[in-house]
Amino acid sequence: KDNWIYDALQMVAMIKYIQKYHPESKMLGNASRFKLLKNYNITNLDFNKQYSYFYMLMARKNLDQALANPKTDLIKFNEQIASKYRAGLSILFLDDYLENNIVSNSIHQFYERNKNQQVSSTDFETILKSNSQKNINWFFTTIVNSRELIDYKFSKVSATKNSITFSVKNKTEIPIPIPIYGLKKGNVVFKEWLDIKECDSTFIIKRNNADKIILNYKNEVPEYNLRNNWKKLEGFFPNNRPIKFVFMKDLEDPYYNQILYVPSLTYNYYDGLSPGLRLHNKTILDKPLIFDLNPTFSSKSKNISGNGTIILNENFRNSRLYTIRYSLTGAYFHYAPDATYTKIAPTIELKIRENNFRDNRKQALVFRQVIVNREKSEFIT
Repeated sequence: KDNWIYDALQMVAMIKYIQKYHPESKMLGNASRFKLLKNYNITNLDFNKQYSYFYMLMARKNLDQALANPKTDLIKFNEQIASKYRAGLSILFLDDYLENNIVSNSIHQFYERNKNQQVSSTDFETILKSNSQKNINWFFTTIVNSRELIDYKFSKVSATKNSITFSVKNKTEIPIPIPIYGLKKGNVVFKEWLDIKECDSTFIIKRNNADKIILNYKNEVPEYNLRNNWKKLEGFFPNNRPIKFVFMKDLEDPYYNQILYVPSLTYNYYDGLSPGLRLHNKTILDKPLIFDLNPTFSSKSKNISGNGTIILNENFRNSRLYTIRYSLTGAYFHYAPDATYTKIAPTIELKIRENNFRDNRKQALVFRQVIVNREKSEFIT
């Protein structure tokens, strides 16, 4: 029942071992040395950063489970990978927040007590709270005993030469502390912990010449979405992260707006061979908003054709109806030498599962309408 503590201590030991003896190791090992792969985040990712991605893999699919769940309630991937990794990351998060080796000393006390008697998670909680002057009730009620998500973003930001005034929007309304970083030309100039008390909290901090502020820059907090944590303090363009074009496929990179591209070649009788370029944002992790566009050039008609899809996913955390997927697909091609057709298909898909995650039975209701508009042709009646 308290297996999360075993997992947490095991992963903390693993992470600290890599930090001390193999700090340059990458997630894909020697594959990161290939020059052809140097532009990919998956090959540049530090070894220890993979743990956060494997947790998010399940969180984005709405399949993550509470750390305190007994092993008999966990699905296989969570039991062997995702929950283990999140347990270790959560302990390191608490260690960073409390500072002064409070967590490390508490682990030693917990271990010593276990030599003489059987300990439990309650003992671990008691030891941590007795050693800390900060209120850490949130760690056990939210991080350990629930599957609530953590997701922050900036709502309002204004800056003067000496100070920054900003509001942090707590998207999931869970009051968890989070660090804020100030960067100057890519270098960290300050770091502070924010104790979020309300859904929308306002802070004033010293600027220290920062040109950008970032929440959870080094991913200390196991957060659901890191892509909305950036805010530029200078410049006129609203884009807070630069655009990065990547060939084929990659792992999500929160430091960039990724657009993946793949050359394409389609054919039909009236359009002929149609070379194109598929542009999409489908990384290995699921996203709330997905686009997939494939414009092509028709060699026969000498105009633009193609197809595309836009998908919006809405997850529900505490319901058998766990996901609603809204999608809109479209296509534009010739069906005759002198006429085109346009096809639009709006779709709503309701996904339903059992309350027990180990029960693999799933159901879906799909509502779809197909709209086809054909131009008139002199060749086909």
